[in-house]
Amino acid sequence: MQDNNIKNNNKPTYNPEVKDNKENTTLVFGTIIFVVSFFVLGMILQYAFSYGVGSYFHVDAQEVIKASTAIDFDKYSKEVQDAALIATGWSNLIAYLITFIGMVVVLRKYLIADFKKIFNKEDSKKTRLIKILTIVLFGIGFAFIAIGIDFLFKNLAPESNNQSLIVLLMKSNLRIVIIIPTLILAPIVEELFYRKIAFTFLKRFKLPVAYIGCSLLFALPHMLSTDMSGQWFIQFLPYLICGGLLTFVYHINKENVYASIFAHMCNNLIAIILVFI
Repeated sequence: MQDNNIKNNNKPTYNPEVKDNKENTTLVFGTIIFVVSFFVLGMILQYAFSYGVGSYFHVDAQEVIKASTAIDFDKYSKEVQDAALIATGWSNLIAYLITFIGMVVVLRKYLIADFKKIFNKEDSKKTRLIKILTIVLFGIGFAFIAIGIDFLFKNLAPESNNQSLIVLLMKSNLRIVIIIPTLILAPIVEELFYRKIAFTFLKRFKLPVAYIGCSLLFALPHMLSTDMSGQWFIQFLPYLICGGLLTFVYHINKENVYASIFAHMCNNLIAIILVFI
């Protein structure tokens, strides 16, 4: 009897604080990778490519950098415009690729767990099919709502600088350089941070805080290159609303990041198709 008590006492006990600490560490590392590799490295790459491409085209690198964030892009010479598109396209692709690799490695346990939520071996085929159809329907539904919101606000204000530059890249010979991050890398990277990391952290306070926080975090970076004019807020609203809708898709699908990733991809796919129509 005494031996049994000793054996039971030696069994490891579940400690929720240990799990919370591990989760916090993962969230912090994911945030650091996102900020450093996407924003900091992205800025360094933008400057490096601007100087490199500027030298190749024999134009001022500072002009190339200014053109990359300018509202009146057309006022720059053809050489500066070409250099700005090349610098922006390639720096954006490399920054997204590095961020994608880093975040997938750090958040792999979340990705595996969310995948198992959909394809749980214990579920019947019918249950799995319902889960998949739910994600698909929410994704397609979000995409059409988001495109509708975008069209609505286009009548109120011109496109943001971010969106205008993407369209220009889509219509240039560099379209593959922007299509890859827009269609594949951006939805995965952004949903891992704005939903999986941000929502997981912010929901500890209150659900409304998580929704508002995730929406703002999603919208603000898309407006970094936009002039702070009177139309800034109108250009900001579509991103804010879509950020809230993506958070809803993520939350309603039991916090499964694949749901919001699919919705994000559907939206970007339709947006890409509309550029070429």
